Amino acid sequence: MSRPRDTPRLEWLLGVLGLALLIAGVSYLAYQGLARPSKPGALVVTVIDIHSVGDAHVVKFSVRNDGSENLSHLHLSARLSDGDREIEAAQAFIDYLPARSEQRGGVYLRNDPRRYTLRIDPAGYMEP
Repeated sequence: MSRPRDTPRLEWLLGVLGLALLIAGVSYLAYQGLARPSKPGALVVTVIDIHSVGDAHVVKFSVRNDGSENLSHLHLSARLSDGDREIEAAQAFIDYLPARSEQRGGVYLRNDPRRYTLRIDPAGYMEP
């Protein structure tokens, strides 16, 4: 009869390493879920570029969610103004914006946004 072989040291070492990685991963996720407070969508909107397209102007923008909550049905409002007078308004919607991520979009305007003050502001969202 043959005697069962002892488990090789390399197998033990890899088992301990795998267990350490598992514990580190679970600890990190627990810390992220419990120790870091939930922060609603902290949105930053940046105009990337403006293009003339036929009779319209396309304002390309990016919106970054620095918060820790996912957002859906994000409503953005773009307004052109000249002092206190509103020249034109447009809207854009982003279906889903995960936490700590960025999406890009655009709005169409009839008036040239380079001639006026342009603001693109978040107007509302839904929790997914």
